[in-house]
Amino acid sequence: MNEKVRKKFIDEYGRKLWVLAFVSGLLLVSFLFLKYMLPVLWPFIVGLLLAIIIKPIVMFLKKYFHINKMVGTTLVLIIITAVLVILSGWLIRGILAQVTALLENMDIYMDKADDYLCDICNSVGDAVGMEGDSLFRTVSENIDNFMCDMETKITSIIMGTSIPAIVAVIDFIIGIALVIVSLFLFIKDTDKIRNYLEGCYFSREIRFVFSRTLNTGKAYIKAQIIIMTVVAAECVAGFMILGNKYALLVGIVIGILDALPLFGVGTVLIPWTIIYIAAGNFIKAAIIFTVFLVCYFTREFMEPKLIGNKIGVHPVMMLISIYVGYKLLGFTGMFLSPVVYILVRDATVIFIKFIKS
Repeated sequence: MNEKVRKKFIDEYGRKLWVLAFVSGLLLVSFLFLKYMLPVLWPFIVGLLLAIIIKPIVMFLKKYFHINKMVGTTLVLIIITAVLVILSGWLIRGILAQVTALLENMDIYMDKADDYLCDICNSVGDAVGMEGDSLFRTVSENIDNFMCDMETKITSIIMGTSIPAIVAVIDFIIGIALVIVSLFLFIKDTDKIRNYLEGCYFSREIRFVFSRTLNTGKAYIKAQIIIMTVVAAECVAGFMILGNKYALLVGIVIGILDALPLFGVGTVLIPWTIIYIAAGNFIKAAIIFTVFLVCYFTREFMEPKLIGNKIGVHPVMMLISIYVGYKLLGFTGMFLSPVVYILVRDATVIFIKFIKS
């Protein structure tokens, strides 16, 4: 290998090693931040996000009504809190009414569930040449044992986490207090903070991370709220057609599940459809499956338009990042890992352009 070829080889693979080191360093820093720093800094991050959201309203009040920024912030917080309390109260009232009715009629529904299970076991028994009653007893015993085991595990978890739960509630209350204090400070000293960051040595990097994270987060959260609301409304409408007394409760739960990564409407509606088919109730099965199709295609249609162009992440990479985030950081990682992936990807592209130049 002559000197020219050797130098070209070293330059090419040297750059690739630098890129690998850069990506590895970003991933390590991101993991350490999400694992150890985010649980400590979350009140200040939430306070900053709230300040960004409500500051335009505060400045509008100051400009046209000459209201002090602190007074304007207080008024905006009171109005937002009142609206949220009213809406939450209306939803909670409706949900609690349906939960109460569900608990009152639980024995009736358990008997109906036994009848459904018996019909299913008889159908399966006839198909495979077994006695339906024997199969029903076996399945019932397994379900009872499973429920007893779950009750024991849940009781032990509750008893074992009662004190940590109290500590977590206290920490959460302190965190909310810090959110409010930091919100006022961010709005009050916005210009000072901006001037300080402009003079910081890492100002360009901070602007890049902040703007990309903010834009990605806004696009993702806005899209999920819109899609979740539409899906929940479709589910409620479908269950009302079925005459389900708990249409509001079940529709909201399925809408929330659909917004969670790695879940979806199929988590509930597909098994529900199969149960109706097994019980021979094909009309209700068709309605439930239609609701599933409508909700599924609603997300497939709306998600690319609301998220795809703004975030620019391939669905496969989104799924991989969500799963890796869940395995490494749990529930929080499911939501934050796509943002980390976007930041690392964009920063790597910039770094590659830099070292090639």
